[in-house]
Amino acid sequence: MFKIDNYVAVDIETTGLKPKTDRIIEIGAVLVRDGVIVDKKDWLINPKCAISEFVTGLTGIDDKMLENAPIIEEVMPEFISFCSEDVLLGHHIITDFSFLKRNAVNNGFVFEKKAIDTLKLARVILSDMEKKSLEYLRKELNLGANRSHRALDDALATVELYNYMAELAKTNEEWQALFAPHELRYVVKKESLATPVQKKNLRKILEYHNLKLAVDIDTLTKNEASRYIDTIISEHGRMPKV
Repeated sequence: MFKIDNYVAVDIETTGLKPKTDRIIEIGAVLVRDGVIVDKKDWLINPKCAISEFVTGLTGIDDKMLENAPIIEEVMPEFISFCSEDVLLGHHIITDFSFLKRNAVNNGFVFEKKAIDTLKLARVILSDMEKKSLEYLRKELNLGANRSHRALDDALATVELYNYMAELAKTNEEWQALFAPHELRYVVKKESLATPVQKKNLRKILEYHNLKLAVDIDTLTKNEASRYIDTIISEHGRMPKV
């Protein structure tokens, strides 16, 4: 049988598109056994930074919704357990995986996965469709809930899209070969939190230039703290030596 019927469909919402600098604000996951949804989870996550108007407009998630939500360190153990050894399913899954693996590694977990990418399937099986984004396909094919850009709804829509394309592939052996899970490759090393000296220097230069960060300084990694300091110096200048 070409179709994988045991997997976890995953989707995330984030503060931006860069795993190195942006943060996860929602994870949706759907557990499928023998082709049937048996469990689903939706985690809102406090990123310890301000949510931009663009992200709020896109997802409907704002700062108030997240202020009492758990932080990523509290969510990752439950998410890792939910996924267990399952194959992942997602639309352009490598993007979600890169965020998830970076956070998993930073919290001491190994997160190596095989996956099925519905975007790659759609580019072949639904080649006649004008666009291949999940938002477009769910509307055109009437899949899932109407609420896009929310993690659980998008994960559920991905399951429906996967099943829809599997039906189309039943009589096409070339298409069936595309359903084999592939190893996800994203290399990441564990990042250390910013040192007390880095945080002290960052607070000093912010105070000197009368600036504020939209992120909790105590949650920054060494690399993030260095980038903030370098950016402030580049844009506003150094502090005078005493």
